[in-house]
Amino acid sequence: MLDPTKFFKRIYAQQTLVARNAKTNVSPICYEMDITACPEYDFYKDNEYHLAIGLNTMYRRKKSSTDMVFYLEDTIKSLVNQIELYYTQNPHDSRKILLFVQDLSGSLRVPFDNLKVNYSQRVEVILHKSYERFIDPFTDNPNVDYKSKNNARPSRRARQQNIDVINLGRTMLSTFNFQHFMFMEDDFEPCNGSFAQIMNMMNTTIEQDPNYCSISTSYGMNGIILPRMDLDRFLTYVSCHIDAYAIDILIRWYFFHDKGLLGANDVPLGFKSCLEEERFSYSSIGVLMEHVGSVSTFEERSSSSFERLILKCGDMRRRIDDQVGKLFRIINP
Repeated sequence: MLDPTKFFKRIYAQQTLVARNAKTNVSPICYEMDITACPEYDFYKDNEYHLAIGLNTMYRRKKSSTDMVFYLEDTIKSLVNQIELYYTQNPHDSRKILLFVQDLSGSLRVPFDNLKVNYSQRVEVILHKSYERFIDPFTDNPNVDYKSKNNARPSRRARQQNIDVINLGRTMLSTFNFQHFMFMEDDFEPCNGSFAQIMNMMNTTIEQDPNYCSISTSYGMNGIILPRMDLDRFLTYVSCHIDAYAIDILIRWYFFHDKGLLGANDVPLGFKSCLEEERFSYSSIGVLMEHVGSVSTFEERSSSSFERLILKCGDMRRRIDDQVGKLFRIINP
């Protein structure tokens, strides 16, 4: 295996494009990534996971400081502890859960091996050091004020996060066999007892609506659960709109857009939004995971204005999302 401290490959698109401006909606490209199964995980290829949790992580620098911020250890421990608590309370549930953590920086200062503990056989934890990072093929459009509150176009950092999410999802789809997928961010922690609530939400939703579109358990992208088919479709959609919107806006378009999903040059994609297919999205009314970080990979989330929107365990999602109850069907776990 290659040593990531000595080799880290940054893959660029074949051409550099200027990001679309405020008035242009036509996507010039769909950014396809050549991602194949990770051979080091052949051991897991025959496993079938009920739920796969995907998490990107990297060091982030505090503003106006040389200090680096690292949330991963607490996130993994709290998440695995809550999963183990669920299995302790439900010993007859034999379904497996996969937690796949991808290091985007190539080499974390805290070795992944130091994070490993004695996990249950029902909870697989894979700490993956990525040797490749696909890079934003766009440059900022000089006609867009990316810091304006009226601007919806993503700046470089947000576009890179779109690409990183595609990278994570495509790696997992090509490598592992799972039925449902959950997005996780490295600076969110589950509330006490929340994983039992999440599993109950999944059980209820799948039983009553096996053709469901999504289940939301937190806010932003964190805690969103998709069927495997929808993960594949959503990543295709994002790949055509990297420079249009941030990832947590694109997910809403995938759920609720009512005028068709378009790809490059406004050519319709081979699938529709969940709303157009008359498939439902579900949500807990309360927050089941809370944000613990003050420095985010989202530029706008590292500001004081975002801090005022932070939700804690027990808070109602309607405080931040007035569409809960209008667009989502509510589940009380």
